[in-house]
Amino acid sequence: MRRGESETAQAPERCLACDATLHGLYCHECGQGHRYPRLRIRAMVGDVVEGLLELDSRVFRTLWGLTVRPGRVTREFLDGRRIVYINPFKYALVAVTLAFVVLPWLEIQLGLREASESSDAVEWGKLVNVVALPITAGVMSLLFWDKRLRYIEHLVLVLYAHGHTFVLQMVLGVAVLLVWPEWSIAMVVIPYWWLGWTARDVTGAGWISSMLRSAVAFTVVLFGLPPILRPLLELLP
Repeated sequence: MRRGESETAQAPERCLACDATLHGLYCHECGQGHRYPRLRIRAMVGDVVEGLLELDSRVFRTLWGLTVRPGRVTREFLDGRRIVYINPFKYALVAVTLAFVVLPWLEIQLGLREASESSDAVEWGKLVNVVALPITAGVMSLLFWDKRLRYIEHLVLVLYAHGHTFVLQMVLGVAVLLVWPEWSIAMVVIPYWWLGWTARDVTGAGWISSMLRSAVAFTVVLFGLPPILRPLLELLP
């Protein structure tokens, strides 16, 4: 390469990863970038920095959006504007995993659970929540049948709403423990409110209708699922 000649001018005509024809600096097939055909330290460092900044922007946009307008985030993801938000499956998975580390500790500190009970309760809670999310989406699709949404759309709604519920419960749980212990009832209200709020903006139903239907769906799964799962688990060796 001659001095002063840009590296991008030497970009290959075909992707070096999948051999697709290039129409720019990024492959439209596999997404690999070709801004730096020759491997250089600055290219590797640049990719790391760019990836972290992109992740940070998506994390902030998702967290903030689900806090102030959860239905808007869900609706935009369903409508195809997905690259700017964290995938709802990933968001819910990370939130649930963190919650079942933080929330049991908070409950022990608040005196709601004995330390000796935490292990079994955590494992049971993980199982119930993993099974509950897709079932809640199914119940929601039945209760909102008149809105003609597909099951996968209800599932995205539930994943975002419940995933963010766990995030809020962790944050609020610390505040309740340290500052406002008398507000612990808010921990119970959050799941109902966020599911109903999200459903209202996504389905277009009214406030009362969305809250009632979502509350029924959440309550049915919350209290109906454990009695079904426990006998099944007892049958396992």
